[in-house]
Amino acid sequence: MSISPSAIPLLITGVLNLGIAVYVYKRGPRGRPHIALAAIGVIGALWAIGVALGHYAIPQSVFFVRFTLAVASLAPLST
Repeated sequence: MSISPSAIPLLITGVLNLGIAVYVYKRGPRGRPHIALAAIGVIGALWAIGVALGHYAIPQSVFFVRFTLAVASLAPLST
């Protein structure tokens, strides 16, 4: 599986979202706002990586498209 260069910004965004989520969680692991923001960050990171791998992979992967939709359905649970 090769990936189009157009996916690089999405992959970078996913890694940055994951880093922000980990940082926020480590700053206050028992605080509800910290847990909620970390959950949103992880979901955003997984969504961006899923879009990058599902849409820009050659050949396109149905698994990653389904993964992206599943991750997006978890967003309401993080708030």
